[in-house]
Amino acid sequence: LNKKVVISHNENLGAQIDSTSQAMDYLENFNYNNPDVAIVEPEQVKYTIDAFDDLSVQSQRLATTFDSQIDQATEQVSKTISDKSQIELITARPKSQSSTFAKLAKKKIEGAQLSSFDDCYEAIGDAVGIRVQIKSLDSSASREVVEDVFKKYNISATYDDFVRYIQNDSLVSSKQIEMFSNVRTEILDSLRTLQTQNVIDQLAVGIRKGQINITEINNYGTDLTSYFTEKQIAQLFDAYDDALSGNIIASDEPFKIVTRRRIFDDGNYDITDGETIDVKSNYSSDKVVSVKQNTQKALKDCGYSSAQMNLKHKLSGHTVANGELQIRGVELNSFADVEHIPYDIRTGKINFKDPKYAEIYDVIHKMSAENYGNYNRYISDMYKFLRMKELGLISDDLNLPDITSYITNGEISDELLSKLDMNGLIELAKKNH
Repeated sequence: LNKKVVISHNENLGAQIDSTSQAMDYLENFNYNNPDVAIVEPEQVKYTIDAFDDLSVQSQRLATTFDSQIDQATEQVSKTISDKSQIELITARPKSQSSTFAKLAKKKIEGAQLSSFDDCYEAIGDAVGIRVQIKSLDSSASREVVEDVFKKYNISATYDDFVRYIQNDSLVSSKQIEMFSNVRTEILDSLRTLQTQNVIDQLAVGIRKGQINITEINNYGTDLTSYFTEKQIAQLFDAYDDALSGNIIASDEPFKIVTRRRIFDDGNYDITDGETIDVKSNYSSDKVVSVKQNTQKALKDCGYSSAQMNLKHKLSGHTVANGELQIRGVELNSFADVEHIPYDIRTGKINFKDPKYAEIYDVIHKMSAENYGNYNRYISDMYKFLRMKELGLISDDLNLPDITSYITNGEISDELLSKLDMNGLIELAKKNH
């Protein structure tokens, strides 16, 4: 498609998988990680294994289906974002058989009705995954943004002063903290806009033309680390409203928005977090658009930051593919690709018998709640560091967060900790690729 677009396909499609073994392995791992609700009663075990066995078979067919959809879905996104001047790379890959099976099995345990192929198909919302890596801002561009805001409000300070404030430098005075806090949101939103607006504008046009159909926006992160401003989310919603009112797209489900600040004014709408509300259309006097907003889900314990959107890709043959479009920066991308490994171990998503993660499995799985909380603080600070770097807010003398300063009670050796920091996790992922 383009030198900036890379599509990966599933390997070994059509290869026979021992579905019963896959089902038994999943149940064994579930029981290992959930002893309080372990499934051990013989009849329940048989029922569960049979159900998982069927889901394993379904997931093999699904993986082939997803693989056949990835090229066309990626082409739609690539054509929508035709101006790639602010983009480093677009990567795409379909969900694999093993990931599909694990997701279906988890949903089954949680009570989902997955009795048919169509049920299973609809249960996988991220069947085709496309990621857009956007370029970082350089310090000169960031400096101009900061200085413009200072000039606007007649603030006597420098770009370097603001950088120290954002980095929580102890040398920043209380007077500066008060002064900068008044313009913090405006500066950070201006920097976010500078980094992502080109992509947002193209997505909005694509929605209006029916090139893409975005049904959900998850703007994960804090006021510093998130990628979209609330104004940009409102812009995408406005495009959705326009397309929906003009019958360019159709939907029976509410448009979902997850972000740290509400898009719609609480003065006009009596909103409970996560509640569905009806918003008057800007494009049709007799229509309303259902919207579900959530602010609490935007902030993760580990500081995870990314803009993720659910898409419905209209493909040839009148089929619809469920897609997930991620937008994040080049600095954060490689870290975000691996920081989930400890979480997946902790929550049992990674099988306790998986040899690829044997060297760090026990230390993560047995880590005390206190130290796991400290570890999440390290992960969160890494996200902050990398986002500051992407936004041009890093001073030359700022060092990467050191994991040994977060976990210091002797429970875990420095050698093991080095396997859990950013470089260690990246190296582990490379080794097991």
